[in-house]
Formats: sequence, structure tokens, C-alpha cells
Amino acid sequence: MSRIARTSFGFACVLLLAAGMAQAESPDPSKVPGVGTVAPAFGLYPLPQGTKAEKKPGGREAVQLDEYCGLRPNETELVLLAFVDASGTILDGDPLTTWYRKYHRDGLEILAISLERNPAEFAARVKRARLPFPVLDDRQGVVAQRYGVDKAPFVFLLNSQCRVLGVDNKGPADLKEALTGTFERVLSGIEDTPSTPPE
Repeated sequence: MSRIARTSFGFACVLLLAAGMAQAESPDPSKVPGVGTVAPAFGLYPLPQGTKAEKKPGGREAVQLDEYCGLRPNETELVLLAFVDASGTILDGDPLTTWYRKYHRDGLEILAISLERNPAEFAARVKRARLPFPVLDDRQGVVAQRYGVDKAPFVFLLNSQCRVLGVDNKGPADLKEALTGTFERVLSGIEDTPSTPPE
């Protein structure tokens, strides 16, 4: 049963789209999923992160969005999709790692999606960083195109039904205050997980 937000949702729902960005080989900004729409499904392989599961035969399986929200949401309340590249601060671990460690038990999932076209060096750095959440390899830009993303950083906040609650072309560090406040309110039960965007 979907729940209704009792208070205003703190995450700024901002789309900044420059005119003329769409090209034949680049993502179409008009395809950015809007607030309230269902996020496009995808499956991507994670970059190696040095886990024991990866060392077993068949250990690196594709990560499907519907494992986290939508069809099989488990205990997930919120999913943060963060499109990243080597120029960002994802490998510094903050704020994504901090959020994951603090809010994962309460229902937060984080999926980082790498837009690196030649990810070998970045993959080695990801493996050394031992991040607690998956970093997915979108070197072909297939998922980025579905989401209308042409460069990192770009973030989407989804609810347990994979509906978009917020979208912004700033990085997680720039949105730290707004997102931390949202996680605190929603995951602590002060505010219900919005099933539809706030008015």
C-alpha cells in the first residue's frame, strides 16, 4: 500500500537542461525521467570491487534496478542513483559511503553508475576503495541514454516503487544537506516515503 507524504519533501526537484544538448550520439535531455514517473529499468555489470562473491565462478552478475525497487523492492524505502565518473569524489567515500553506512539498515540503497568510457584505471581505483555499494559499468552509455544523462554528476532519488522523487545535475556532495535531511525524515519515520511527488 502506498503511503502519502505528510510534510513537504526536502529534496529539490531540479532539472537544468541546456538548449541544443541533444545530438545523435549523445543522450537526449528530454528523456530525463520526470518527478513522479517510473525510472527506466536496467541491468549493468558492476566494476570489480574485490568481494569474495566476485571470486566465485559466475560471481559478477548483472545488477538489476528491480532488485532494489519496483518488482522486488525487499526492505528498500529509497534508492539513490548517482551517475559518476573519475573526476568526482565517489572514491573519497563521502558522502555516499557515509550515507550508506548510516541509512542502509533503514532502507536506503545506493547504486553508482560509472560513465567512464575507458574504465580500466577507474575500475582499479574502485577496487582499492572497497566501497560498500556497487559501482556499475555503463561505458557504452546505454543507461545514461535511457535517463537522458550526458555527463556526471547526475543523481536520481527513487522510492520503493522506482518512481522518481527528485532529480538533479549536481553531485552528491553538493546535495549533501538536502539529501541528508530527506533521509533523516523519511527513513526515521518522521515523514512517509512519498509515493507521488510533493505538490
